[in-house]
Amino acid sequence: MTSPDDNRTNRARHACFVGETTVRLWHVSPAERLRRQLDRLRIGVTVHPPADAGPVLLIREDAVIDDRAITALAANPGTALVLADGRLVAVCAGSHRALQLMETFAAGDFEVPEGFLARTAVELAGSHNQQLRKREDAYAAIVTPANAPRIERQLFDASYKGVTDIVTKYLWPEPAFRCVRLCARYGITPNQVTMLSLVASILAAIAFATGWFWSGLVCAWVMALLDTIDGKLARVTATASKWGNVFDHGIDLIAPPVWWLAWWLGLEAGMPGASVTVLAWVLGGHIAGKLVEQAFISTFGLKIHVWEKFDSTFRLITARRNPNVVILTVGLLLAGPGIAYLALLAWIWLSLAIHVFRYVQALFERWSGTAIRSWLED
Repeated sequence: MTSPDDNRTNRARHACFVGETTVRLWHVSPAERLRRQLDRLRIGVTVHPPADAGPVLLIREDAVIDDRAITALAANPGTALVLADGRLVAVCAGSHRALQLMETFAAGDFEVPEGFLARTAVELAGSHNQQLRKREDAYAAIVTPANAPRIERQLFDASYKGVTDIVTKYLWPEPAFRCVRLCARYGITPNQVTMLSLVASILAAIAFATGWFWSGLVCAWVMALLDTIDGKLARVTATASKWGNVFDHGIDLIAPPVWWLAWWLGLEAGMPGASVTVLAWVLGGHIAGKLVEQAFISTFGLKIHVWEKFDSTFRLITARRNPNVVILTVGLLLAGPGIAYLALLAWIWLSLAIHVFRYVQALFERWSGTAIRSWLED
């Protein structure tokens, strides 16, 4: 293990790359992708370990490691991250030992150093991805020309949230995969994709408000696809940022109620759903739904959609943007814009009733002594 003077801090704050590779993933080298992840995790990349810097990460340049495994490794000096077959991926060593190991690794000797505890990514970081709301093993891999296409696909699949709507989960994966690949090839950034989704959102609202419902729905569907692409592109290329997250979620928050208002404006007088009362119920139900979701987070510290398996399943169709756009599309096709709007109203309030019931149920369970935690953690 590392010596006491090497462990003045419990978490590695510096990292060095060892080895080399010419393989690229999503048109980015594995080392550059790791560099972006480390920067986001506030771990500085240096050529040589700083003297007396405490624990240091030594990571193979041909490695792919998810954030959870990097974070866990950085907090465990004296640990080696290995694959299931025992191949070494990275180590967390005291700065003095790290200098010695760099010479060993430079000679191509990627064996687990003596005295280090070998752990796989799953053993280090588990199988609960809280950020993406799913059960998924923490991963690490060594990239070769032969396995690069498979790892690219695995990175894309891993970028998907586990609890999401039916459109995102079942309709978008293949189109989004192809679009993300094109964006990565031509250097299109996630924020540029998000900007395009903002334009599509505005065009949808304008079209709805002027009675061009089909044109508006086309724009709404384009926006929904772009909203999937930007997040996946950010994750596979490790270019996610706080600003991008705020930008993306800001559009997600504002666009739906603006669309529901615009659709009402596009209805002709006398059509079903054209009254101010219906508009008030639609917007009121939408706002109430958001307040219940936020109340659940404030009260229990987790999102309502990840509490129990029922909630995650209901998230597929609950009254959020994509399921609501499905209702409007089917309603417009079968019965016209007025009936489609009334169907939207009914689904918003039915979803709200279910969420209110689940919130009250969670309150009673906590009062009875039951811990409210996500089923994904089990």
